[in-house]
Amino acid sequence: MSVFFFLLGSVLASFSCCMADRWLSRQSPLGRSQCPHCGHQLAFNDLIPVLSFLFLKGRCRYCGSRISIWLFGCELLNGSLFLCLYHFYGINILLARYLILFTVLLASAYLDIISLQVSDALLVFLLAWRVITFQSADHLPSVFTNALPVAGFLIAFSLMFRLIRKKQPMGLGDIKLFFILGCYFSWERNLLILLISCLSGIIYCLIFQRKKAFQPFPFVPFILIGAILTVFFGRQLVSFYLLRIGQLP
Repeated sequence: MSVFFFLLGSVLASFSCCMADRWLSRQSPLGRSQCPHCGHQLAFNDLIPVLSFLFLKGRCRYCGSRISIWLFGCELLNGSLFLCLYHFYGINILLARYLILFTVLLASAYLDIISLQVSDALLVFLLAWRVITFQSADHLPSVFTNALPVAGFLIAFSLMFRLIRKKQPMGLGDIKLFFILGCYFSWERNLLILLISCLSGIIYCLIFQRKKAFQPFPFVPFILIGAILTVFFGRQLVSFYLLRIGQLP
């Protein structure tokens, strides 16, 4: 089963990233895959997630152009995520909920990296999937009320920042994404996702964008990092934080 979930995750990542590329280039979602450089149709053995990239040494078999390292990274990461989620939750409705959530989050991160865009269609799909995976233990009003604190704070912060600095601190798509995540997690965990994503984003800017202050950069990858750490280590991180607060004089 472990091998199955790894393969499933890598295949879904490959498919979703392919759809993101076609959406950006205004291509039909139907039809055979082809090299974006030479246009040659790809054979089945060119499309095996993770393995094809390794066997071809990251280059197109037909023209020798480099294959996107981001695509390979998405396949490897999503396969690993599926494997970890399977061992963490077992086979139940929560597993199905989070498998699709992280696949779409990863596709959104990939799209943000290559285009600085967040697709509303993907966000609507995530909201619909949350409703589809509704459990009897869920309290339907709280599913949506949990989404309000963090999203409301971000809207207020963005308005104040824009009023004072005349600049937009973050994209509207990122705020919408935090609203969606609030439907999947409690507001406390959604706040933790926000804190981790902001901290990792700041570290990235200090290292790679120090000379480009306030220049747009893809934030969804850092939201993805925050969501992953929160799912697997959220309880430990919150407990560690509360313990440190309790030790303060």
